[in-house]
Amino acid sequence: MVAKFWDALGGKFADRWLALSLPALVFWAAAILAWAVGTGQVDAVRTYIDGLASASLGTQLLVLAGGVLVVTVSAMIVERLTLPVTRLLEGHWPSRADPLRDRLVARRERRIKRDEDRWQELASKIAAKTATPAEGRAYVAIEVDQRRIPADRRRMPTRLGDILRAAETRPLDKYGLDAVKVWPDFWLVLPETARTDLTSARGGMDQAIAGCIWAALATILAVWWPGALLVGPLLAWIIYRSWVCSRAEVFADLVEAAFDVHRRALYGALEWPLPKTPADECALGRAATDYIWRGSEATTPAFTTSES
Repeated sequence: MVAKFWDALGGKFADRWLALSLPALVFWAAAILAWAVGTGQVDAVRTYIDGLASASLGTQLLVLAGGVLVVTVSAMIVERLTLPVTRLLEGHWPSRADPLRDRLVARRERRIKRDEDRWQELASKIAAKTATPAEGRAYVAIEVDQRRIPADRRRMPTRLGDILRAAETRPLDKYGLDAVKVWPDFWLVLPETARTDLTSARGGMDQAIAGCIWAALATILAVWWPGALLVGPLLAWIIYRSWVCSRAEVFADLVEAAFDVHRRALYGALEWPLPKTPADECALGRAATDYIWRGSEATTPAFTTSES
């Protein structure tokens, strides 16, 4: 019966539905299990499943369609929550939360300062060729972490916030291009492969955040199973630390790489003069950002080509 149902829907739709709704399916299965165990209705659930197996095809399809509807609608709701939850996880909070935000930023800055001091110490040992292999690995690890940290004035209260803010601000620091302001124009000049990779990486991060939401929602199962009060938040934290942040790092690396490799395509599309040296690039990049964001009536710089 299930095989016929999927054949009727079509393979591609089934794949899309599974990708979107698998976490929802797991959640609702866990909810049914928690309810059955918590209320002593395990035998009733087993009896219902046995009865459904011997029911008519029409009844089976009706029950299956109802289940698909519940799972799909709940998955779509969580998908819509992904962006606002991402903003919260980054640290974009209401102004009344500023005291908490400031404390968290200060705490992260103290840790970052300790890492920077350690990095300087290890760098000296590596330069003197006295570093042990473990110290060499620690040096590399700290250096990688430093790439996930934006400049002081832009630091965020969470690790995810720093990762994404660093990706947004690094093109500005390196090339004078404000990634947030120029992104729509930049996206249009990216080659298809780059856009596909960026979309896939962002989708992976969004899926991880959706998993984090589902894990947090599992806390409500404590109505029937008290252990959910511990398991739900713990699972959400594990997903955030090990899955959300790692996928955000992949997305951040691709954003930065896109500007490294394809920024000149943006200059070309704008008929903007290409920088002759790295020293010129920040000034020209900032001017290009202002031109995209606000327009300009200035007589400089001159466009590289003329309209026919």
